[in-house]
Amino acid sequence: MGVNIHEHAAAVGRLVFRVYRPDGTVRDERRASNLMCVAGTTALASAINWSMAQDQNAAMGSPLSPANLYPIYGAVGSSTTAATVYDTQLGAELGRSVVSEATTSAGTVLLFFFFGTTASTWTVTEAGVFVSGTATATATANTGLLLDHTVFTAVTKTASETATAAFTFDF
Repeated sequence: MGVNIHEHAAAVGRLVFRVYRPDGTVRDERRASNLMCVAGTTALASAINWSMAQDQNAAMGSPLSPANLYPIYGAVGSSTTAATVYDTQLGAELGRSVVSEATTSAGTVLLFFFFGTTASTWTVTEAGVFVSGTATATATANTGLLLDHTVFTAVTKTASETATAAFTFDF
């Protein structure tokens, strides 16, 4: 019995990006589909493989290396260049935040990121999630492995406003 490599599961991602006034009310919102990126999905596959087989790794001759995805960061940027599956970073990263909430339900993963007040106004046109693996994601721009990337119509976040990015992945 052979394996058909063309029959596989895929993740479908979505983003909801909201900007909040200082009083906590929503001022603006963008919704967009996420494009899953090769670097991040390779790390995801390695983490799933490690999680499922680590107890038998030694018996199999230790072919697997430990694989974890944390820490995970959400990032926003200002580039309008179209996203591709081979992207490894955002086009022009403005800021990032460590994951503040994560839930799983019925094959769906939700990752939630909070962006506080900033020193300057941001014009946000792109977003993505960075995971760790062969490269560790940190608070520093362009670190980690890009799991997904999306580009959307510009939204402005003033210095006194906050924002959230909710990334949903359906498997």
